[in-house]
Order: sequence, then C-alpha cells, then structure tokens
Amino acid sequence: MVTKTEHGRVNDNPALLELMMEDWDQAGAREELTGNLVDFYDSFVQSLREESLKTNIGLAIRGITGVNGCDLPPSQRTLARMSQDPSMEDILEAARKLLRFTEQNPGAKVLPYELSLDDLNYSAFRMCELYGQLHGAASIRDIEMSKAHYPEYVFSVDARNYSYIFLYSYISYVYCSRFIDFNTIDNVIELGPGAGRQVEVIKKYHPNLNFYLVDLAPTLYLCYQYLNSIFPDDIMPYTSTREGERIQLTDERKIAFVGNGDMDRVSPVGTSLSICSAVLGLMTPVNATKYLEKMSSYSDYIFMIESRGDNSKGTYALDDSACLDDFERIFDGKYDLVHREAAFYPLSVREGFGGFEMMMWAKS
Repeated sequence: MVTKTEHGRVNDNPALLELMMEDWDQAGAREELTGNLVDFYDSFVQSLREESLKTNIGLAIRGITGVNGCDLPPSQRTLARMSQDPSMEDILEAARKLLRFTEQNPGAKVLPYELSLDDLNYSAFRMCELYGQLHGAASIRDIEMSKAHYPEYVFSVDARNYSYIFLYSYISYVYCSRFIDFNTIDNVIELGPGAGRQVEVIKKYHPNLNFYLVDLAPTLYLCYQYLNSIFPDDIMPYTSTREGERIQLTDERKIAFVGNGDMDRVSPVGTSLSICSAVLGLMTPVNATKYLEKMSSYSDYIFMIESRGDNSKGTYALDDSACLDDFERIFDGKYDLVHREAAFYPLSVREGFGGFEMMMWAKS
C-alpha cells in the first residue's frame, strides 16, 4: 500500500493497523465473533490491508458503511435495499432515474407533497434543531461535520456542513443531555464507537471531556485515524496505552483507544457516561454480560441504542444475541432504567433488528 499524507484528512498507518491486529489476536477477543460477523471482519481486515482508507471509503465497503464511516448519496442505500426486494423489480429502473435526478437537481420539487431533496435535507436539520431546543441542548447550529473522511454527500445550512449520519449522532447527544449535565461529566466510555462520529459531536460541544473508545481492531483503527485527523492534539498514542496495568487519563480532553480484549484495563477517574450503540445486540448474552459488568464498575450512567428483541441473531446467523431482557437481568439492582423510547433518525423511526430503542440507565 502506498501511503500518502493529506493534512486534515483521514490517512493510512499500516504499522498501526498491524499492531492493533496483533493485540486483538493475542487477547483472544477475536474469538467472540460468531456467525456471519466472522467473514464480515475478515473481509474488512483484508480490505484495510490491500487498499487505502480513502479508497475503501470511496468504495463504501461493508466494514466502513457498517460503522458509519462514510456519508453516501441519499439514493445509494435506498437503491441497494430496493434491488434486494423482488416486489420492487418492476419499478427499480424508474426509481433509479428519479433518485439520481433529485441528487443532480436537489432543488427540483419532484417528490411527493411538492418536496425537493433540499427540502428533505433542511427538514432533517430543522427536526434536529427543534429536538435540541425542546430539551434545552446545545444547538446543532453551533457545530458542523468534519469532511476529513472524504464524504461523498454533504449538505449545507448557513455555510455549515452536515450529513444525515451527523444529525443522527446529534439526536443521541440531545437524548443524553435530557438526563445528564455534560458539564458534570468527566469521562465518556464508548463500547463500539465505530468511525467515531458520536465522539466528534460530543467533543465539539465539550472539548475537555476524556474519551475511552473500545472496539474491535479493524474498526478501532478506522476510528483512530478519523479522530486523529480532527483532534490531532488530543489523541493518546495507541503505543502509550497498550501496555501497563490500567488505562487511565489524568489530563483533560484526551482520547484513548482500547482493543476490546483490553477493556478490563480501563480505569477512568471521576463521573462517567458509557455509550453502547447497536453493538451489544451483536454479542451473545454471555459476552454482553462481561462487558456490561465491567462498565458497571465505573459508569454513573449508561446510554444505549439497542434492539428490543434478539432479531439480530437471525440477521447475522449469530449463536445468540443480547437484548433488552438481558440488560434488565444484568443491571438488576445495579442500575435503574430511567427512560426508554423508540430510536429515530431525523426523518424516520430507526427500524431493523425488530426495532431499536434509546435507553438511559442510572446507577441505583
């Protein structure tokens, strides 16, 4: 792989990737994967080794799209879903032409209710803005999305850049702010941060927070490179945290990256919020219990976006999958379920895997 450095952009670091992979293998954490996730991550690793991050993002490989690592044109996922639905076969070509036309002519009012793509983008933005105002959260207008990861599609409001994924991350931030004051939090620990999109939103509002990000090696590598391109002065080098009895940030505003096999070494100081978003449902209840019991040792609050049932078990041919019933059992007597409601995107309810819910747990 030829490595080319671009200032302020996601770049490649093959040596770091191999170091993270080595640690992942030695920790035995790779063995937690079951079902189709085994092939999913094997393919992801192969793609990272053979092509640059820029190329993989541009190709929208599954390993990247599955962790919100790219912002695709609105039509791309819609057409992909329609192409897999036999009932859509007769209208697929017509839909393809219409959707591509809307992207090329975003102001054209060719959608139902005399809407254009520009109208949908602004409506999504306004929905988030109003949700934030309703709950007294920091305004979405105060921040914008980084373009470090070569997004294929963004839209602008008042000369600031946004994407649907970025807005969705803002919704999660607002939900959390309904129940906690981020100014009283010292640490955010995210299990499965993906590309780091949620971290980007929170850190832009609260730069002094410390972050501990725990993930599987290939995704952790993507997250490290993405956040390093946005917050280069706040990154704890991976080499400085991979050894030692514990991982503990003593300065403010730092970001530490931890392989999932090393989560036992995470030892934050102060008040902590932990985040799990569409990650526990990809684990067996046994593995989910292991991670949540560790989180319970230092978390004052735990925010989840997870499925109500174990439907992801069938989707990915998993041995089993954790769900709300398991969380209630694991947290019995330790945490109270303060609130739960259907998770939603800016313009729709978040479905899939039987439906996702946002949940806030507080230490009993």
